[in-house]
Amino acid sequence: MMSLRLLCLSVGSLWSIAGHAALVLTLDDHHDYVRYGQTLSYVVTLTNTGTAPATDVPVSIVLSPAWDAAGASWVCYPGTDGASCTSQGNGPLDDVATLPPGARASWVVNVPTLADTPEVATTLEVVASGAASLSDTNTLVIFKEGFDVPYGDGTQDLPPEP
Repeated sequence: MMSLRLLCLSVGSLWSIAGHAALVLTLDDHHDYVRYGQTLSYVVTLTNTGTAPATDVPVSIVLSPAWDAAGASWVCYPGTDGASCTSQGNGPLDDVATLPPGARASWVVNVPTLADTPEVATTLEVVASGAASLSDTNTLVIFKEGFDVPYGDGTQDLPPEP
């Protein structure tokens, strides 16, 4: 019994000396609405806030039926702090990242909605092993702000009437 207790203490001591990776995901598209047929650009960031490297971490997205998965594409920006990931890909994001402590990798994911979808909203979920998954939902609209808003993409809220 004594040797088992010493073994547990030794393993616990090694764990605290070696540290551990702590992964945090962020997801943003800066939209609450999306037009039928519109392409949205999401920024997905995975950060290692831990004290040990995170090696070969799978990162992927799950798309609701309103998205055109075949038209999706993505680019990875590993930063200058030693992170690594695949430079780009077609289709929904499906990559593997390696992050030293304090490092982050960011992906810009472009996903078009289907012009003829019967859905009323789009949902994109991002999943990375070891991090809490995140999702974003946008309501599908024909035009939210009207046809005559300079530089508008048709999905912004109208200002309140005076």
